[in-house]
Amino acid sequence: MSLQAALARTLHRAPLALRHGLVLLVAGTGYAVAALTALSWFDPNGVGPSFFPAAGWSVALLCVLERRWWPAVLAGVAAAEVAVDLAAGLSVAAAVGFAVANTVEPALGATLARARAGGRPDLSRQRDLTGFVAGAVVAAPLAGALIGALVDTVVGAGRPWHEFVARWWLGDGLAVLVVATAVVAVLTLPWDRRTVLATAAAAGVGAGATAALFWTQTLVVVYVPALLLVWVALRYGVGAVSVVGLAAALTAAQGEAEGLGFGATLGVAPGVSHVYLQMLLAVLLLTVMLLAVRVDEQVRAKVAAEIAARRSADLAAWNAELERSNAELDTFAYAASHDLREPLRAIAQTAGFVLEDAADLDDESTRRLRSICLLAIRMDELLDSLLRYSQVGRGELDPVTVDLDGVLDEVAALLAERCREAGVELRREGRLPVVRGDRAQLGEVLTNLLVNAIKYAGDEPRWVEVGPGPVPEGSAATDCAVYVRDNGVGIPPERREDVFAPFQRLHPGRARGLGMGLAISRKIIERHGGRIGVESTPGQGSSFWFTVPSAGVPSQQAKIPRSTTWNMARSTGLNT
Repeated sequence: MSLQAALARTLHRAPLALRHGLVLLVAGTGYAVAALTALSWFDPNGVGPSFFPAAGWSVALLCVLERRWWPAVLAGVAAAEVAVDLAAGLSVAAAVGFAVANTVEPALGATLARARAGGRPDLSRQRDLTGFVAGAVVAAPLAGALIGALVDTVVGAGRPWHEFVARWWLGDGLAVLVVATAVVAVLTLPWDRRTVLATAAAAGVGAGATAALFWTQTLVVVYVPALLLVWVALRYGVGAVSVVGLAAALTAAQGEAEGLGFGATLGVAPGVSHVYLQMLLAVLLLTVMLLAVRVDEQVRAKVAAEIAARRSADLAAWNAELERSNAELDTFAYAASHDLREPLRAIAQTAGFVLEDAADLDDESTRRLRSICLLAIRMDELLDSLLRYSQVGRGELDPVTVDLDGVLDEVAALLAERCREAGVELRREGRLPVVRGDRAQLGEVLTNLLVNAIKYAGDEPRWVEVGPGPVPEGSAATDCAVYVRDNGVGIPPERREDVFAPFQRLHPGRARGLGMGLAISRKIIERHGGRIGVESTPGQGSSFWFTVPSAGVPSQQAKIPRSTTWNMARSTGLNT
């Protein structure tokens, strides 16, 4: 858990006004301390400090906190800026103007950084880091410098505006890069105990090496903090790099304040030498941070790939286990239904023999024997459906080219008598497509759908319609669709999936059946790589549809007109 998340969890029960007050106090106090520290270091030309940590502090808070806390942060920053400027002897107008500049700048920088990141910047991602640098380190300090120069000109301070802009831009930009990255990293990135201890130790070593660089005036020592930053980047990531860089930068600023700069060695003014040093540190820090981000992203990508590989292996193992379980279940269902049918038939036959031979049985005994026969026959039908359901998934599917028009003709002939008895008119709208699949199984699907529609057909006139339909969304580009529509009782929306489950019947008192036809049809269609579903309005009828892969050839029933009605009074079931 990050430090910011821990603080939010700790304070979330505090009153809202108290939390706003704490944010304002922390923002203002931190800004004032950082600003006074910078002003106490040096300002040899009277233009302003070349390293202003307060700018980094305000940007960091705005990047970390949600926008509802921004007014409290900016109010604290503005109040602190006015107080520091008045204590430094500036006029009220100058203090207010610089307060405006120092609130617009962090607000703009945080807005640009968050816009690039799509929220709170995560400095361990290259996109977020580069967006932070472009918005908060480069663009926003320049805007603040221009506003500050305008204020300085209006109050008549008389300082060269280009020098003022350059010093402000450089001082705030360096501070945002060094200070804000460290504060954002400390508050938002997860830190374990090992990383905290290693970072603290590395920060101490970096500060000590930088101090040795100033006190010994030996330029070769500059390689020690540079190599240290690279090592930290490779081992502990961008958060640790930013903290070590902050320690080195603060030590360098203090060294310049003590008069230990490299102005004499480089042959430049003290303030200029500090600018050179800070620019060197900024370039080094930015380079090493980008290196750390790159390493972090590679590590995350590697971990993600390993996790994906493990999950893929686990998924493959689970799929294999599921296939094995399904195969065992199909085998069990096949064996159970097959082996149980013989005893049931023996029971039914025995009960039938008793009824035939025992003529002197009383009425109650005769009724019970007949119930035994009927129940045995019913159980045999259930086992037959279970056996058929298990057989659908057994063996390999060997698809061939199937003309569904021809299959429908055969099914219509088989159902002619049933339609005649039920008074149902069977209609065909258009020619059915030529598909790839198992002819017998697809014929069974059409039979099941038509039988189901005939059972639940509505009042006069009763009809069932078959035809090609639009392919539903989500189907393959090569699929074609067939529908079977009726004007029956319909299906409630919440029960449309239930009708495809085994042994499910929505209207058991309306028609006889076992509730397995649609379940078998779904298993057949899904085995063909298609889909099956239903659209229905209660009281107005249902439209069952299924999709199967097209064979890509025209139908052989070219002579059949678009609209045909079968006269089920004819034995063939076809009206020719």
